[in-house]
Amino acid sequence: MKFLQNWSQREPLLILIIFTLLVGLLTTWQTLHHARQVQTDELQRQSRLLAQALNPEFLNHLQGTSDDAESHTWSRLASQLEASADLFPLAHTITVLRQDGTNQVRILLDISINAQSNRPPGTILPPEVVDPYIAYLQTGSEYVMGPFFHEDRDWIAVVVPIRQFGNQDHQNWLAIKFDAQRWTGQAWLQARVPLGVTLGLTILLLLVKVISAAGYGGRSSSTLRHSEALIVATAGTILTLAIAWITHGGETSRLQNSFAHMAKAESTGMAMTFNSIRDVNLEGLVRFMETNPNVNRQEFKDYTATLVAIPSINAISWSPQVTRSKRASFEQTMTLEHDFPEFMIWERDETGEVIRAQQRERYFPIRFRSPLEGNEHVLGFDIFSEPLRRSAMEYTLASGLPTASEPTILQLDDASRHGLLIYQPVFSYGESKRLQGFLTTVLPLSDLLHSTTGTNWSAQDDLMHLELWQLHPQREHMLLASSQSDGSALPKSHMSITRPIFAFGHTLALTMQPTENFYAMNPLRTGTISVVAGLLSTMALSLFVASLAHRRRELEKLVTERTSALQRSTQHLSATLRSIGDGVISTDINGQVTGVNLVAQELTGWQEHEALGRPITEVFRIENSVTREAALAPVAKTLREGATQGLANHTVLVSRNGLEYQIADSCAPIRDMQNQVSGAVMVFRDVTEEYRSRQQLAESEERLRAITDSANDAIVMMDDTGCITFWNPFARKLFGYSADEALGHRLHDLLAPPKYREHFTRALPHFRETGTGKNIGKMVELETLNRDGETIQIALSLSAIRIQGRWHAIGILRDITERKRYEWELREEVEKRVEQVREQDIIIYEQRRKQSLLHLLINLAHQWRQPLNVVGLLAQQIEDELVLEPLQKKFVQQWVGGIMEQLDELSLTIDRFTSLHDASENPAPYSLQQLCTEAFDIMQHHLKGRDITVQAEVPADLTLNTIKSDLVEILLKMLENVATIVDERHLSGAHITISARKVDDTVEMTVEDTAGGIDNQILPQVFEPYVTTAFKSRDKGLGLYLVRRIVEDRHQGTVRAENTDQGARFVMELRDTPAAFDLLPGDSR
Repeated sequence: MKFLQNWSQREPLLILIIFTLLVGLLTTWQTLHHARQVQTDELQRQSRLLAQALNPEFLNHLQGTSDDAESHTWSRLASQLEASADLFPLAHTITVLRQDGTNQVRILLDISINAQSNRPPGTILPPEVVDPYIAYLQTGSEYVMGPFFHEDRDWIAVVVPIRQFGNQDHQNWLAIKFDAQRWTGQAWLQARVPLGVTLGLTILLLLVKVISAAGYGGRSSSTLRHSEALIVATAGTILTLAIAWITHGGETSRLQNSFAHMAKAESTGMAMTFNSIRDVNLEGLVRFMETNPNVNRQEFKDYTATLVAIPSINAISWSPQVTRSKRASFEQTMTLEHDFPEFMIWERDETGEVIRAQQRERYFPIRFRSPLEGNEHVLGFDIFSEPLRRSAMEYTLASGLPTASEPTILQLDDASRHGLLIYQPVFSYGESKRLQGFLTTVLPLSDLLHSTTGTNWSAQDDLMHLELWQLHPQREHMLLASSQSDGSALPKSHMSITRPIFAFGHTLALTMQPTENFYAMNPLRTGTISVVAGLLSTMALSLFVASLAHRRRELEKLVTERTSALQRSTQHLSATLRSIGDGVISTDINGQVTGVNLVAQELTGWQEHEALGRPITEVFRIENSVTREAALAPVAKTLREGATQGLANHTVLVSRNGLEYQIADSCAPIRDMQNQVSGAVMVFRDVTEEYRSRQQLAESEERLRAITDSANDAIVMMDDTGCITFWNPFARKLFGYSADEALGHRLHDLLAPPKYREHFTRALPHFRETGTGKNIGKMVELETLNRDGETIQIALSLSAIRIQGRWHAIGILRDITERKRYEWELREEVEKRVEQVREQDIIIYEQRRKQSLLHLLINLAHQWRQPLNVVGLLAQQIEDELVLEPLQKKFVQQWVGGIMEQLDELSLTIDRFTSLHDASENPAPYSLQQLCTEAFDIMQHHLKGRDITVQAEVPADLTLNTIKSDLVEILLKMLENVATIVDERHLSGAHITISARKVDDTVEMTVEDTAGGIDNQILPQVFEPYVTTAFKSRDKGLGLYLVRRIVEDRHQGTVRAENTDQGARFVMELRDTPAAFDLLPGDSR
């Protein structure tokens, strides 16, 4: 180590060069490793997005044999994967694999890029290829293989599982091979900066070393000294560049991750929208048309109303198949339906003029369109006459797959936008599967883009620019939609993210890249700040080192002048030291021993000739006798401060032979003629015996002092008579009594509240005899009194000791008054917050319940009508097709009539519920009589089944400004409350009376029943949450509470409940002014 230290002092530049190379190479390796990891993550992300774009249902249609190549499904997937190849610049093979239950892996699809041959479907991979990776395949997780280096090509592969629907006996995988050479080359591009900086700084330091070596001669010393500042500046620059590079890279990576999360959310919304349109909306419409071959215009409009309300769907049309023989009949029917003077099936000629459709074997004229208003002119257009549409229709007929036409220009809102026309054939329901016609759906792609990602795009708040492209392997990519106001595309940036989307036979790509607003919100400043701060610090440190070097030159000059004078006084000093009876050691200005007298030689174990020139810390080794840690010799401090220093207590001298001596010493500076410190002299003596006696006395005094003065709690001792015998200073601070005032007084008379004194008097004799008690050895919390008579909460730790044959009790007391107060306040705050949370939970529960009910009713109204229509048609078909005797036919007609009545009643009930929850949520004047009727109609079956009658005594002209659903909900909860009580009490013949009247600007409504009334114990709290009037209530005590909230918060009114002779009466006073209307707390409306 000493050799390395000396070498580093002689060759500081060489040490710095080696350090720079090591740090630079380590940084380069770390950067290269990080770049490879980032690129691998990017390859996995790209592969994952492509796997998510594949339709698992299409893949399940493939058998994994060579016959798949003849199927339309295989052809569509192959063309889509080929078109998406441009999104993977490093890829050279894209393969879809299937693993069956026997771990056999075969190829479903294989796309080779750069004109390589594709492997046919059904090819089984040999075991030597699959076996090394079978463990990864069995996990069902994505993984990275490689890189592998071969003679023809180096590659790295990413294997990603493709999601499955249902239980499958196989697993599909997407495997993409990437060019490993280009992957490695891109990683080295990231490492070029730290590598270049390392080489540049190394060359610079080598030049400095050459210049320094060339300066050996008369000016070599000066050159080396100046090089110290240069070394500091160079080291500072290295650290500055390294820190700036690391911080900038970390900040850039964080920014990229942040944008990647945003892009993932946006692109997932777009993909889910396409899937929802394909698998839910349009598939449901096809099933509706198949089961309703004779659907009329109103039924088509009603069904498609919810679909065209979707922002991404512009229009839906129905084009039935019309043969040549039925053309005239169809045109006549359309003339009668639409009051067209001369309806005809038409097409456009080469100039775009409307002409009568030419004679063909079949036509597909538009019969229904939703929305129709303003688009009546398109009715009758033969969509099969246009080549663009005909190509897509013929393909979907041949393949059975929903297909979109090539992107076309749509004229919407006086603007031209790209859109897709999606064609779906509709066949007859049953085994015949005869073509009935085509459904055409218009998707404006810009509307689809904005409806998926949000429409509030502006220069101030948009953080992401989105573009929707169509990819094609044989021609240039086409921009279909953009979030730019002018619909243009932006240049790609290094943070751009592209997600492939396979939709209706097309390959689309959603490109996302950050805007200027994103960079403005996330500025890259850390690197710049690090550079500026590092350079400023390096400059300041270099100037400081230069000034130190100059000062050192001056000091070295002075030392040279004084060396001769010190040497002349050495002999005289040695003689003086030998005549002193104490140990004496002298040192020079650097702390090296220059003299040791005989006593010092005996105590330290060092002979003078052995000690000379050695550091004082090596010869004079001292330790702390208590901690056994090395103690600092006073020489260094004396030389530094120029003042006499002494040793600390508990210092022992450890001699060379291991003996220890307790010593006392002093160290004084040696000054020259100019009063400058030129060394130090240390005088010490052996005080081992003296120190041992003094230490015993000090330990006894310290023990008592620790008890009395160092405690931060009150310490009180009581003898067996109950009098105070010890009182520490903190006890005075806690209770206000001085030691003179407390000592000798009975403790409990002085400190204990009266309620404790009787117990103390009874327990004291037992403690006097045994030294035990109820609280001895425990920690208890109790009350005490201070000098002012104020109560203090304390924590008392009580123990017993025996002194001179008598029991004494020692108590350690801690003031916990503030802690108790905080606990009480915290408990009150927690109870308050719990109450607030409970009330908010009630509001959220009701809001979610109403929203869930709204969605349920809409879905039920949509889903129930189709089976109701089917049941009605089947019932009528039974009546029409059965050949029966007259009497049998009469019974059948009665049964069918009963079925139709029940279906009409069920349909009417659905309409009532739907109309109730589809009502406007804004306050408006409603007839109270009508609202009561609607509420009764909804509950009539529920009430009739329990023999409950309802009478409404409400004037026909009485109205109320309210939200319809709120007031109907109040009445429903009142009626349901009575029905629940009737069930629970097994009553019959109950009667409910609803009355209302207008008083000034207030409407007073009364609901009175004959169900026996409310328990008097819960009557005052009947409108509180979780208080129920019926044990079997479904709302768990929230019904009447929500009634009160609606009345008080919506109408600033009041509600009360009271018992009558036969039942209960609820009286509600509702303000009838729009200004009084307010929202419920937390209501999103």
